[in-house]
Amino acid sequence: MKVNKLFHNIWFWLIFNTLAFALMAWLLPIHFEENDDIAMCMIANGQSSGTPDGHLVFINALYGWIIAGLYMLTRAVEWYTLVFCALHILSVTGICYMVMNDDIRPILKCLFLISLYVIWVRIIIAFQFTTTAGLLCFSGCLALRRSSNKWRIMGLCAIFVASLVRFSASALVSVICAPMLIAGFIKERYLVYWLVGVIILVLFGKSADAFFYKSPDWAAYKTYNSVRGFINDNPNMELALGNLPEGIDEKDYQLFCSFEGDPKVMTLSRIQMIKSEIKRGLTLRKAFANMSQLQLYRIPIVLIFIGMLLFFDE
Repeated sequence: MKVNKLFHNIWFWLIFNTLAFALMAWLLPIHFEENDDIAMCMIANGQSSGTPDGHLVFINALYGWIIAGLYMLTRAVEWYTLVFCALHILSVTGICYMVMNDDIRPILKCLFLISLYVIWVRIIIAFQFTTTAGLLCFSGCLALRRSSNKWRIMGLCAIFVASLVRFSASALVSVICAPMLIAGFIKERYLVYWLVGVIILVLFGKSADAFFYKSPDWAAYKTYNSVRGFINDNPNMELALGNLPEGIDEKDYQLFCSFEGDPKVMTLSRIQMIKSEIKRGLTLRKAFANMSQLQLYRIPIVLIFIGMLLFFDE
């Protein structure tokens, strides 16, 4: 009986997941999966410009300036990574607590928690901002469907922060979890006010990000990196090789795709031409072929979300 009560205590899960994360960080070869995280970390801690900066390009500037502010307090701590670690622990702690305290068959609880930790190990090994946002948003969606206003406030905050870290990832998770939230709305129409609150906060975050990039130089910088991200992360980048813009040779393009190219060669107008060339060469057949190349760990994450929708019904 005491063991059962222990599993229903949130402090148990917080301590357990903190120790589990620390153990995995010590034993496993953890690294950033994407160069984008390394670049954003360097911007935030001031290694790129000499001063901590919140213009992290792919992460909302509102979140970026909070991280930059922490670096202004002290650069002895790697805040960019440490905050992500905290978000991971809090997200998994919330999920575990809510699973154990929901009216679900014990066998389903066990299967889900085992799957969750297997996936969490994979996510931790290849650390990145996208999966961090997805995990945080998922925990927020689960909290939002609970009857307690305290949990709904935490859920609202979690979804908001997730949208700041990676808007597209949080949007995808929200869409997958939408049936679960709609089911909750049908049972309790008061939930719609919380959903409206989420939308308002997310729109506020997008507006704040636009404000931080309103100057022409920063706007151009963000546009450049947005186009660069489309090319770097695109499995069809080779489609542009046969028709590169004048002034760019294959070596310049390969360097640009690997990490960072010469901005004097890879100008905004030229990379926009490359982006258009990739889009023009992308066929429907090739798009479907790219789906099979997705990393395997993303598939079980989606399956877990769908599975939650099937049996998370109080």
